[in-house]
Amino acid sequence: REATITYRLPGKWFEKNFLESVTVSAIGRNLAIFHKNARHIDPEISSADLGFNSGQLPSTRSVGFSVNVKF
Repeated sequence: REATITYRLPGKWFEKNFLESVTVSAIGRNLAIFHKNARHIDPEISSADLGFNSGQLPSTRSVGFSVNVKF
């Protein structure tokens, strides 16, 4: 349902200033929606419905970016 890739910048980059650490992340939610042209198929639907969806709004895919700075 959610995937995150995180990278912590090397500490030696911040030895001579006031920053302690910086972490950069890319975040994706609902990335497993199979194909935009495959209508009514969503992996979020219960297995009793075999992944087929009718009468509901589709899940939305989102991608984000995060920066975490420690002083």
